[in-house]
Amino acid sequence: MSLTIFKSTSNVKINSSPPEIELILQCASSRAAQNNQHQIKLWLESEINWSYLREMSISHKVLALIHFNLDKIAPQTIPEDIRASFVRFYQINVQKNLLLTAELLKILDLYRKHQIPAIPLKGAVLARQAYSNFGLRTFSDIDIVVPEANFTKAQELLVQFGYKPHPTNNSQRVRQAQYNKPNTLFCVDLHYAFSPRNHFVSVDSAPFWDNLTTFSLAGQEMSIFTPEYMAIYLCLEGAKEHWRTLNRICDLSELICSQTLDWKKLLYIAQAIDRQLVLYLGLYLVHTLFGIEIPDFVWTEIDSHLKIKLSKKEISNFLFRNRFDVALAFQWHLFNLQGFKFTSNKIKYLIQVIKVNFQTRKFRFLQ
Repeated sequence: MSLTIFKSTSNVKINSSPPEIELILQCASSRAAQNNQHQIKLWLESEINWSYLREMSISHKVLALIHFNLDKIAPQTIPEDIRASFVRFYQINVQKNLLLTAELLKILDLYRKHQIPAIPLKGAVLARQAYSNFGLRTFSDIDIVVPEANFTKAQELLVQFGYKPHPTNNSQRVRQAQYNKPNTLFCVDLHYAFSPRNHFVSVDSAPFWDNLTTFSLAGQEMSIFTPEYMAIYLCLEGAKEHWRTLNRICDLSELICSQTLDWKKLLYIAQAIDRQLVLYLGLYLVHTLFGIEIPDFVWTEIDSHLKIKLSKKEISNFLFRNRFDVALAFQWHLFNLQGFKFTSNKIKYLIQVIKVNFQTRKFRFLQ
């Protein structure tokens, strides 16, 4: 199979992003110490605003990755107080993730005993499957999807297990419910679908349930989506959040690099559920930011369907903007709108964008 390799050009400092952003992009990979060491050392020669780098890395949920790679490559270049905060964050993240993983296994065992099919989403499974390291992915809750027919029973079992429903739950509308265990850090998002009803990325989850594989986590066997379906799911998740944060792009990048994908099957699945444009956007983002290898025949499809193509600098400018920029936001959302074929879904996307921006501005005003 012929592959087109999109090489990173981030070692070229002309017309590039600030050095802090370039360092984040170079280090936001579990393989950065192997693949990007030379570029990272070049950027470390710049004058780095370490507080800004830390703030942006936390905001995009990639600080664990940044610390992991910088500590391998050039720990002596990091100011001692900053490095100490990185180490503390990483250690806490590992401990938290292990606790969440142990709780996930208990819940899955509970559902197994009551014969409720349950698939863990993202979280510990993705950390182990794609990143190969519990500490490199930052997550704060437990996501599980069950068949709609088992949803009520699954909720009842969570309550029996000590969880309390969130007061704002509206499972009929959003097709999920949140549960918290008092006096613990445990929060469970229980789903019976991937998105709210009539959402712009709403899909039928039945094909996903028909394509499962076995996965072992901490010695416990469980069912998860096959890599191709997981890649589609991650693209749906990224699109649902307008690809606003780097960690969603990292998830897809890590999955592609860690799994042997059947690319023809991946395209077939995306076309079968009518979400190929959502897939193309996700693949375009991972190759543009991280230089991921994409087969020629897949890139041909991406190139022919995406009319608006943003550069690495334009993408990073949106992701890491310091203040709201109307022109930049307009350009970003035009880019994202290409992911939806039907006008109705484009309108739903725009309505959610307006709603999210209104809520964000209202929150800032109240602060």
